[in-house]
Amino acid sequence: MTGPNEDTAIEQILFGLTGKGGIGPVTWSGGLRQQDVLDWDARLNRYNRLSPTYIRSEQWMPDEAFSYFEYPDGSAALLARFRSGEVGRNNSHALIGRAQALAPYALYLSEWDGWRREHAGQQLLPARRDKWSHLVTRWQDTALLNAGHYRAALMNLVRAVLATHSAYFAVLNHPDPLPLLTLARGVLGPVLPEFTWTFSTYEVSDTSSEASPQIPGAPRFWCVRSRPDSGVTERQRVEVDEPINDDQYAALAMELVDAYLKDPSQFEADVTHRLSHSRGHEARVADLLNNGTRTVWSQPAYRGEPPMQEQRVPRPSHDPQPRQPNPEPWTASATGSGLYGNYSNPQPAPPVGENRGRRGAMRPAGSLDVHGILDLLGTDDLPVAARQSYVGELRKLWDDDHGHDVNVGRVLRRFEARQRLQGVALAVAVLVSVLTAFLTWVFWPAPVSPPPPQGVTVTVTPPVRTEGGGGGR
Repeated sequence: MTGPNEDTAIEQILFGLTGKGGIGPVTWSGGLRQQDVLDWDARLNRYNRLSPTYIRSEQWMPDEAFSYFEYPDGSAALLARFRSGEVGRNNSHALIGRAQALAPYALYLSEWDGWRREHAGQQLLPARRDKWSHLVTRWQDTALLNAGHYRAALMNLVRAVLATHSAYFAVLNHPDPLPLLTLARGVLGPVLPEFTWTFSTYEVSDTSSEASPQIPGAPRFWCVRSRPDSGVTERQRVEVDEPINDDQYAALAMELVDAYLKDPSQFEADVTHRLSHSRGHEARVADLLNNGTRTVWSQPAYRGEPPMQEQRVPRPSHDPQPRQPNPEPWTASATGSGLYGNYSNPQPAPPVGENRGRRGAMRPAGSLDVHGILDLLGTDDLPVAARQSYVGELRKLWDDDHGHDVNVGRVLRRFEARQRLQGVALAVAVLVSVLTAFLTWVFWPAPVSPPPPQGVTVTVTPPVRTEGGGGGR
């Protein structure tokens, strides 16, 4: 296929109802030849209709939807579909160019004022990318400001990408996919820089032929508003409204998400530096699982000065699978930097007024976020009183953070069960100690005088009776 004349050029095609009937190209910019337009129509015609879906047995269709495709020849298309009065007859508008020109903007152009919902008779011109930079910044800032609404879904999606070798996902049940994907890209971009962020929002089903990953250019993320009732999908499903799986990838996802939301720019710099010697999806994820904040880093992360030598856990080159994380408690210094700058995991401290001299002074529960409290609750030697205090603080934080509603019950039950087990174990230990002492006192034999040594004559002197004694004659 012949592409645009320049690698940086962005051409346009408007699809709508043609004079011959059906949906097809109705106008396009001058940088595309007739054959180019026909070729792009063949690629996009399976996607350029916006169909209704069903949510709780009610038909629903968004006002607009966006899809981004990248193809093996290096070309790419960003397609906007718009709702019209007649189902299946909607117009769509495509931006056409090289992937290197479109990829940096594909997630951020939903609010571009150049989208055309219908053909107005004007000639289309190549799109100007110089008007897009402010859209990127504004969209990213808005997504971060609203991150609390997406946090639980974000951790689910990040975990799925970290944990799987699949290249194609079906993102189910999320009402606003573009901000979610924007945040996921912010978290995973530094971790997996070669990961491509192609997508299609508001699709009807992940079991349809259009959803097949076998189609050249198929989007990596296929977003479905409601789980299909039947059918088989070739994609890995990520139900972002479900509780996150409790495994090593979930723990890593929570850590990455929290660090990113705390300081996105510092997070990107730190992760890029920490993984500067790792190549490939599996190796980079394995390095984070093996090292992460569980390693005591001897120097702060790179801030522009020459990189410092890091303490790294060697990983055999013949073992491509991620290793289990170190089960020992984390020991990040309270004064040093963790994996993500100052985002460290402090050691639990004694109750107020008590100083056990442990490394990493404890902060009051009120100064910790949910992530920090969960880390403290996971420490084996945390006193029962402190654990109860942290559980109470966690309940308060979770009441204020609706993004955790799907997880709080399970997490709290787990830690409360641990407390009950500790209480039962203590009671059993006390009972055993008391019974042991009682049985020893009752059944232990009385002491016996040792026999005299051989060869020694023992003389026994009879008692002398006195007058008036009870034994007189």
